[in-house]
Amino acid sequence: MRDLRNKKSPMGGCAILFSGDFRQILPVVTLGTRADEINASLKRSNLWPHVNKLELKTNMRVSSSSCENRLFPAMLLKVVNGELTQSEGRINLENLCVLIDNIHELVNNVFPDIDNISYKTIFWFK
Repeated sequence: MRDLRNKKSPMGGCAILFSGDFRQILPVVTLGTRADEINASLKRSNLWPHVNKLELKTNMRVSSSSCENRLFPAMLLKVVNGELTQSEGRINLENLCVLIDNIHELVNNVFPDIDNISYKTIFWFK
């Protein structure tokens, strides 16, 4: 990014959004140990001191009355802990997520009311 933007600052001065659970996004180190994976992670990068770390304070899934939203954290934890693994080493995600076939279906699933987004007030976005 520095070369592309011709700037000396980290990432060429671009704001980059990293998100996720660090337990789920460890890098793959071929023939490496767990310690090798951790040492290769973003937290060990020379970029880490420049990262502005933010945390979500409200779990919107928990505050929802939807049954699926209440079950999601428990199922995700089972995936992380390896408790949903089948005999072939596969994980059944049918009850954990929605499987999408194309980009149109993805947009409609994530943003079901996207055609009316311009009618929302500023308070709706908060």
